[in-house]
Parts: sequence; structure tokens; C-alpha cells
Amino acid sequence: MRVATGIKTLLFGLAVMAAFSGFGVCETVSEAAPPPEFTAFETPTDPDAGSLISRYLFYHFTHRIPMGLCLFNREFLTVADCWLAGTENLNNGIPIQESHRQQLEAVVMDAEGYVASHQHFSHAHDWGWPFPIWTQAGDPGGNFSNRKMVGWHFQSLDKVPGWVGDAIRAHRMEPWCAPAAANEWRVEHGTSEGIVENAWRVRCVQAPLVIAWPENVSVIAEESPYFQLRWRMAEIPPDDCPRNPGWIEWKRQGDMDWLPENRMRFYPDKTPLSNHFRHSILPLYRHPGWKGAISALRIVFDEIAPGQAVEIDSFFSHYDTRHSINNPVFILACANYYNWTGDTAFLRRQMPRLRTALRYQQTVMGGLQYGFIRNPWPGHDGRPGWTAREDGSREILSNRGIGNNYWDLLPFGGDDFYATAQYYASLLAMADLEQLAREHPELDLPIGADAQDPEILRRHAREVREIANKKFWAADTGRFIPCFDRDGTPYDFGLVFLNLEAIWYGIASPEHAGQIMAWINGDRIIDGDTSTGADIYHWRMAPRATTRRNLSWYGQGWTHPENIPWG
Repeated sequence: MRVATGIKTLLFGLAVMAAFSGFGVCETVSEAAPPPEFTAFETPTDPDAGSLISRYLFYHFTHRIPMGLCLFNREFLTVADCWLAGTENLNNGIPIQESHRQQLEAVVMDAEGYVASHQHFSHAHDWGWPFPIWTQAGDPGGNFSNRKMVGWHFQSLDKVPGWVGDAIRAHRMEPWCAPAAANEWRVEHGTSEGIVENAWRVRCVQAPLVIAWPENVSVIAEESPYFQLRWRMAEIPPDDCPRNPGWIEWKRQGDMDWLPENRMRFYPDKTPLSNHFRHSILPLYRHPGWKGAISALRIVFDEIAPGQAVEIDSFFSHYDTRHSINNPVFILACANYYNWTGDTAFLRRQMPRLRTALRYQQTVMGGLQYGFIRNPWPGHDGRPGWTAREDGSREILSNRGIGNNYWDLLPFGGDDFYATAQYYASLLAMADLEQLAREHPELDLPIGADAQDPEILRRHAREVREIANKKFWAADTGRFIPCFDRDGTPYDFGLVFLNLEAIWYGIASPEHAGQIMAWINGDRIIDGDTSTGADIYHWRMAPRATTRRNLSWYGQGWTHPENIPWG
């Protein structure tokens, strides 16, 4: 029996990779020597094929980048890893399954039930994606009034970290960093001690300690849904930090006095990214008084004693960069891990969190109300984050088109099919886990006030599937669209990944799945697409991510897609 064409293509690709690889445990794939206990492929009619696949798997596993704690790829990694055997001596001395357990248990969920992204450092929402950031709002660097966003970073120009630091240096935005930032802010009932260890230290003389932003600054509330204060108490143990340290207060244009209703308390929060500082994230968009032009703002520390000092790292506005996929990804990854390992102790600990993660999708994200996910967060509206002017320059449409998933340049949002497909899959996964808890009392899995009936979950999943196949199916192109924005506008750029995942999750009807595969296989030509027929598999090993050139539907972080092929 000859090796199938698909296997031949795979072997050719592996051979090419073997020829150009070379570092670490083994120099090339051909030199890889998996230990006997490592998972192996056997192909009796062509032993060399199985050997090459086994060696490539070993090579890949021992050369891939370290698996840090981030959420967007957790479902995929648990599918890819949890079946592997013999990984104890290749993964820091522990099986890869144990690594996944540790990291899934370390995933953080906020008080409302939203699961954190666990991405890297940035001046964005700590629980979300690291961009867009306030320096991408489209404000002129030297303008201080009616800004879309603001930010002060109390380090010298050369020491402001991250992408914000890069932007401040590139545009010489000295007023937004030290020493100018500290000099321009106003202090009441305290004294400024300048920049100490890359933070602005202010010592209280008499409570409350009040720190107000510069007089000439104003910001548009609707463009700055959040503010974040990164701070700490100086010279005292971290555990002695006050529990209710103070307030953010503001004046709207025309206000003569500081009104007691126009304020929001901040707390000494720690986040997955806060390290040595407190990251107090204020969702000001929820406050009815946060609207229009904000002409003055101050930070009031009212739970501080004379002689105590605070150190402020930064104070800035930011977007809601949370991702709607996190909750279903967490559910699916935990289910994958349990299904491969049978680790009931893990499942017993996680069931309450999994139920909360699902409930968040059902309620906050509209799953039960609409039968699909409608993103209510500010900026997650599905509309592009910029528009092109006649001269080719770009007008940034701040607080629009914020990303929602791994495909972070695309604005999704609004009525979101990508999130709906994963919601559907998480409903079925939770139905199976709820059934397991009921049918196997010997496992002693928790069944309490937050438990849900598995049959009701499955019935709701069927409703979601039926609605999605009607609402998000584009009959003229025969494929799913990513979303409808808040204006009701659909977008269709031939998102191959979106449609393949719809089949993977089972939300696509059999008829629609057939049409999708006919399109991606090249058997069905769609008028208006840039890539059709055999060109969709131009890269041989996998299809293109999209088949229609996209020059307009991006967030504000990607403004010139015409400069590179395919955007």
C-alpha cells in the first residue's frame, strides 16, 4: 500500500524543516532520538514515515518556546499536548499534563466572573490584551485640552517602560513623563519629594492627601472608559496598605465645585501584572457622571496618616482590552485536561469556577438573552478603528474596534460569531461535566446552587446553533461572517480560520460545513475573493487565513494594511 498523498506532503514538509533546523537537544529532526517512553507513531507499510513523524514530534516538543501562562492558546495546547507520553524528562522534570494543570489552576478570574488574558506587561487593561494603549488614540502629542486619552508616567524619558515608553520617546512627549509630569501636578495637604526609584513620592502632611492633574488638561470621557492608577505605599510593609485608600474625583466642563456624586473609589488591587505596585483599575464608563469633557481630576487619599508617603508609578486612561474568548477557552481547556487525565481532584476544585465562567457568558455577554454573544463592553462594537482621509492619512476613531480574541488586529465585537461558536462549545463541555457530576456520585464533584441541568444546557446549545446558522451565515458567499457591528453592518473577508473552527466546534450545520469545505478546497469559486481555487492552499501545508483582501476592517493599531501583501 502506498503512502497517501497527504502523508507524502507532510513528510516532505518535515524533511524541509529537518534540513533547516539546528539547535538545542538535537541539531536536526533527522538526528532526533526520542526516548523509548515518548509517544511514537507506527506505520507498518512504511516504517520510515512513522519514524520521521515521531522524530519531528520529539524535535518540536523539545525545541518550542517555553509554555508560559497565557490563555488564548490554552485550548489548542491541551489538545496538542495532553495525549503525549514520556515527557517527564523533557519538560522541567514534570509531565506536560502536570504543567497544564498548574497553569490552569493559576488562571485568575475577577470578582464578576471574567477570566483574565494573562498577557504580558503593558499600559492597558491588566485583565485584557496589551493593546491598544493610550498613545494610540490619535491625539497630537503637545495638545492638552479635549484629548481622547491621557497618561502620566513618573519616570525619566529614557526609563518609561513598554510600548508607551517607545511612543513617548519617539514623539518626544516630555510633558507626560518625569520630571515635567511631577512638576505640573498639584499637591494639597502634602509635599512632593520628587522621583524616587522611578516613581513619584508624595508625603502626606494632613489627611486627605490630594493630588490633582495639571490645570490645562481635559479629556473626553467617552473616549477614556477606564483610568488606572499604579501606586504603592512607601516605607511600610505591603500588607499594611489601607483597604479603602481613596477616591478619584472629577469635574465636568462647567462644574464650579467638586460634586460628591462625581467620584469613584479605588482599591489596592493586585493583578496578574501588578508586581510591586498596586494596579487600581477604575471602570469609569459605568458611572453616570462620567460623560462629556472632563476638565479636572484629582486623586484623594483619605485613609492615610500624616507622615506616610505614596509612590505613584503612573496614572493613565485606557481602553477595555478584555477578550470575549477567555471564558469559553478556560472551560474547554479544563475539559480537555480532565478528559485526557481523569484528574478528578482538579475537576473538583475547578467546577465552581467553570460554572461561573459559563454564567458570565450567559448573562453579561448575552448568551441566554439573544442566543448568541453580543459584546456589551465599551469599544467592542465591531466597527473599524480608523477611516482613510482623501489624502491617504488616517483618522483614528478612538474607542472603537477593540479586539476580542487572538486575531487581535480584527475588530470582531458587536454580535460576534467567533465568540458565539466558542460559547456553543463551552455549553456542550459543561453539559458533559454536569452530567458526570450527577451520574458519578462516587467522584464527589460539587453540585450546589450554581450547578446547571445538563439537558437544559444542551437544549440551549441547540438553540444557539440554530440561531447562529441563520444569523451569521452569508448566503451569497456560502460561509460564516465574523460579526455584525453595532450599526448592523456585516463583514466578510473570507475568514478561513473562523469557518474551520465553526466545523471543529460543531456549530456549523452539515449543509453549511459542506459549503465551507467546497470553498476552502477550491471547488467553489466565490466572486470578489482575492484568492480562489488552488491558490487558497498556496502554502500547501495549510490554507490561507483569509481569501478576500482586507484594506479597511482593522482596529486602530493597524492603520496601513496596504503597505504589505494581504494587509
